[in-house]
Amino acid sequence: MLTIFGGTTALITLVLVHSVVMFSEDSVFGSLITAFGRDITLTDRTNIWHDVYGAVSNPLLGVGFGGFWIGRLANIPWNATMTWVLGQGHSGYVDTYLQLGYVGAFLLAGLLFTALPRLVNTLADDFDFACFRITLFLTIIFVNITESTYLRGDHQLWFLFMLVMWIVPTTQPGVADRPEEEAAL
Repeated sequence: MLTIFGGTTALITLVLVHSVVMFSEDSVFGSLITAFGRDITLTDRTNIWHDVYGAVSNPLLGVGFGGFWIGRLANIPWNATMTWVLGQGHSGYVDTYLQLGYVGAFLLAGLLFTALPRLVNTLADDFDFACFRITLFLTIIFVNITESTYLRGDHQLWFLFMLVMWIVPTTQPGVADRPEEEAAL
C-alpha cells in the first residue's frame, strides 16, 4: 500500500513537472509515456496546462474557489490563441492550483499525506471497510492526475473522497464505562 502511494506520488510529481517543463520523447518520462502508446502531451492535456498556468494572476491564492472555469467573460486574461473552451483542467492538482493557488495546493498535499496514516490506523477497527476506503483513496488520487474531481461538488468521486476522509474516532476501551461508574458513586 505504501509502495502504491509512493509510486502514485512520484507519478503525480512527474506529471506536474511535465505540465510546466515539457519533456522530450527521448527523456525517461517521455519514453515511459510513448511505451504505453500514448502521446507525449498526454492527449493535449499538457498544452491546456501550459495555457492555464499563464492565466493565473495571483499564484499564491489562485483566482478563487470555482472562479477559474466560469468562462471567458470573467476577468481571467484568456489568450486570443486559446480556441478550446473547457470546464476543467483535466487534472485535479492543476485545478486546485488554478482555483486556490499555492496555498490550496499545499493544503491539499497536507490532507493527502496525513490521510493515509489515519486510514491505515482504522484497519484494526474494521479491516474490510478500511481496505475499501484505502482503495478508494488511492484510486481518487490516481484519477486526479489526468481528470479533475477535487473541488467539484457535482462529481461523484468528490463525494466519495469526502466520505473516505471522514474518520469518526472510536472510543478507548473502558472510557465509555467511566461516567456510569462515577454516577454510581
